[in-house]
Amino acid sequence: MLIVRDYNNIIYTIDEKEKSLFSEHLDILDRTIAPGISKYNWGSQADTFVYACRKECQDVFSNVKKFQNNVMKINQEFEKISTSVLTNVHKKLYLLSEFIR
Repeated sequence: MLIVRDYNNIIYTIDEKEKSLFSEHLDILDRTIAPGISKYNWGSQADTFVYACRKECQDVFSNVKKFQNNVMKINQEFEKISTSVLTNVHKKLYLLSEFIR
């Protein structure tokens, strides 16, 4: 159950664009979990398998969260840049006498 919850947490956190970006990580995670779904003998090595799968899930989730946090920071910086004034033009009303000598 713990592995399923960790895996589902990753899947619910990630959006479609990020899924394609993290597809290699998700494939590795799927290959790590696959023996427990299809053919694993839940004997004395079950704890080791569960710990390994959960660690892999936590690593992938950590990478996804780091990526999402960095994207958020980049978007905040873009917002700051888009609202900042790059030039400041002072308008002045000129009189005709200033142009005539």
